[in-house]
Amino acid sequence: MDSTGDDSDSDVFSTSGDEPVSKDSRLSVAIRVANRSMGIGMMVLRNYRTWYTAYIVLLMLVGALVLALMDLDGLSPLDAFFLSVSAVSMTGLSPVDFEARPWPVRLATGMLIVLGSPMLMSLIPVFLRLRSLQSEKKEKDGPDRGG
Repeated sequence: MDSTGDDSDSDVFSTSGDEPVSKDSRLSVAIRVANRSMGIGMMVLRNYRTWYTAYIVLLMLVGALVLALMDLDGLSPLDAFFLSVSAVSMTGLSPVDFEARPWPVRLATGMLIVLGSPMLMSLIPVFLRLRSLQSEKKEKDGPDRGG
């Protein structure tokens, strides 16, 4: 302790006689090791908003391409994009007579509605957390208790 009563070395640890290591650097090393062991599921959970936005935008773009290619004579690329965005976001707007479209376009639109549904997207974090907890449990139990 110094004259102020503080223990100035309380936040510093030594590593086998080498240089002292602060609590912060030990914590960052522990976090990095934990991050590596958690895997891709936890990475997706941490950045879920970004992944979700990228998924929705990609789904809209791919959906527009698929719809435009399925109905080359009837849908302009802009109409196909609008229909795709409408299906993925579940707004229900259509720039064209939907019933006059061929059945593959209606099927693809239905698939876009399902793939963009909030109910489906809300299940992904649940399954990722469940998978993460199961892998943590396996690591905690160790290979000798594998059962």
